[in-house]
Amino acid sequence: MTRSSEISNEPARLASYRKAAKALKRAVRNGDGQALARIAAATGRAPETARHADCLHAIAREAGYGSWPALKFDIETRALNREGRQRRLAQALFEGWKPQAERLLESDPSLTGGHLGLKAALYDRQAVAAILERDPDAATRRFGSRSPILFLTFSRYWRMWPESADDAIAVADLLIESGADIDDTMPADPREPEGFKLSALYGALGHSGHVKLARHLLERGANPDDNESFYHACELGHLDGIRLMMEHGATLNGTNAFFRMLDFDNLEGARMMLDYGADPNECPTQWMVAHRSERGNSLHHAIRRGRDGRFVDLLLDAGADPSALYLGHTAYALARIYGNRDAAQALEARGAASPLAENERFLAAAVDGDAGAADAFMPRSGELIASLHPEEQALHIEVARMAGGLERLKALVAAGFDPDYRDQQESITALHGAAWFGLADHVAFLLQFPQDLEHRNVHGANALGTAIHGSTNCPEAAAGDYERTVELLIEAGCSINPDRGDLLMGSEAVTAIIEAALEGK
Repeated sequence: MTRSSEISNEPARLASYRKAAKALKRAVRNGDGQALARIAAATGRAPETARHADCLHAIAREAGYGSWPALKFDIETRALNREGRQRRLAQALFEGWKPQAERLLESDPSLTGGHLGLKAALYDRQAVAAILERDPDAATRRFGSRSPILFLTFSRYWRMWPESADDAIAVADLLIESGADIDDTMPADPREPEGFKLSALYGALGHSGHVKLARHLLERGANPDDNESFYHACELGHLDGIRLMMEHGATLNGTNAFFRMLDFDNLEGARMMLDYGADPNECPTQWMVAHRSERGNSLHHAIRRGRDGRFVDLLLDAGADPSALYLGHTAYALARIYGNRDAAQALEARGAASPLAENERFLAAAVDGDAGAADAFMPRSGELIASLHPEEQALHIEVARMAGGLERLKALVAAGFDPDYRDQQESITALHGAAWFGLADHVAFLLQFPQDLEHRNVHGANALGTAIHGSTNCPEAAAGDYERTVELLIEAGCSINPDRGDLLMGSEAVTAIIEAALEGK
């Protein structure tokens, strides 16, 4: 069979699988024993609760695929020309999609032939050496926005095949010795080629998390001060990345890396950064010049992120000023209005408690669940909320992003905070914030209130797109219930937008739900 005839048959093949899934769904609803057994065998779920996604999954498993997204990806890929399949492979290696990469390589072992970027992304040292021997200038030739060294450093191939990790270092040496720029960059957004740039070092450390490769680049002279790598090293789930940056003298203050570390419950990491020279009285970089007096310091940031009394003691011992103001609030007042009782008690024990203003007493009563005290303020709740700084009117958005914060979120909404309010920095709502972290209980609560489900944040995503992206990119994704979150948002009427990556950027399980929702329309 010719390639062209294979391509022409692919849409019909996919349509037949879709038809089979719908037939299976009807049979399940009719109580057909064989259909129920097929669902149980494929999904392990109780057949009577089978969703359309389960029927698609069963059909895919019976066809020899691990999931419906895998089946669909394979069929759609077969319909692409060679260049299109190369782009798919580059994306799979960039995102760390092992099943997709495997299927592409198995279906066409010659797919990477002559493409130095893909050979580098696959850590194929023999092929890279052979290409460079014939054509040394290939080391600096770009494929779209990326040169071969950027294909290498942004590749997550080592995560898919850990035994290949050291080959990446050999490939890096081959490219650098042939003239590749060790500090080469690419646009963070391909749609804005002259916009913000990401370095090869960031690719190795912040994107792919390949610490050994990042170390090698630094040892060969890569610039550690790219204003991204230190910050994103905090997201790796271990401290090897920040140790590496410290070993190579990376600038810390002014990068927001210390604030990023405080976003996580990692006391050792925070202590390491203070020992390295982090300024506990620094405010976030974007406010250091114009609004420093309003933005407090690391102590306020830690409290807002839910860090406990251990962090308060650490930061106070390092010299953080508890009397500094964050949008008019002392550290103690901030702890009270965020419901961070452990931090508040630590400040009290250190003699850093401060009197609360009227609007602070109102908020503290609400988040503490002191109904009597909160009710006394309710006749003036709108006025008190309006008296807050505009960003503090987004307090409930911060709480919506905190695991375990449902009761505080409910209290703030009951006190008069607008569920559809958009924050000033990213134009996110509380629903967006909860969706990013996969906090399904928060999402379910917020969906009870009228709001614009199609509102898009500064990244161009609605709440559903935010949840999809969070399922693979949120550093705390493992703790989120993204499947239920996505189901709730779809049921509420949030639109699915394949043109914005909704079928590409989610986890396998989330993508299956999105696929099923589209198929079921």
